[in-house]
Amino acid sequence: MADEFAAELLEALFALEAHVLAVIPLSMLLVKDTGGLQTKWDRIITLPAVSTVSRDGRREVANIELLENLVERRTGPSVFSKEALGVLAEASGGVFRELLTLAQQACVRAAVAGRSTVEVKDTQGAVNEKAQELGLLLKSEDFDLLKEVARTNRITGDPRFAGLIDRNLIIGYAADGTWFGVHPIVRRLLEEKTSSPVGSAHVQA
Repeated sequence: MADEFAAELLEALFALEAHVLAVIPLSMLLVKDTGGLQTKWDRIITLPAVSTVSRDGRREVANIELLENLVERRTGPSVFSKEALGVLAEASGGVFRELLTLAQQACVRAAVAGRSTVEVKDTQGAVNEKAQELGLLLKSEDFDLLKEVARTNRITGDPRFAGLIDRNLIIGYAADGTWFGVHPIVRRLLEEKTSSPVGSAHVQA
């Protein structure tokens, strides 16, 4: 229903005699292509996440440092330990909203414990809490799709991928060409479920 409403709204925008800029979920373009968006717009720009690992599994150190700096610009220096920032950056999968949410939760944990500096145990606690939340929401069929993405770094036109992309469980990247990865926290759940490593990155338990 929400997708149909969005498609109708986009159709209304096409009718305007004006320059129009629309921001839409990535899934509407890549999986559903609602209303033939690929052919109707003059230009389509995707905003991928910042890759913390490369397509072949190498850590993207410069990008991880960029994410760490983004947190410090919000909080100020010395709020997070260097190690704590690293946990946040890699667990976020390079999604800015995820990064800030985990940082906020880690700050709360440190404050409750009476510490002025956020330590690794605070950020890891936030990551573990997110993992528990996701573990309750994921279905068996979701795990099958996620395992496919972890193995191939690709998605298909299967409409079931759309919901996983919308929830950032599958993340799009543009480094070394467009590719897709499983959210690092979800990848950890996959490894726990299959008892074997999957994908290219690991979030510490």
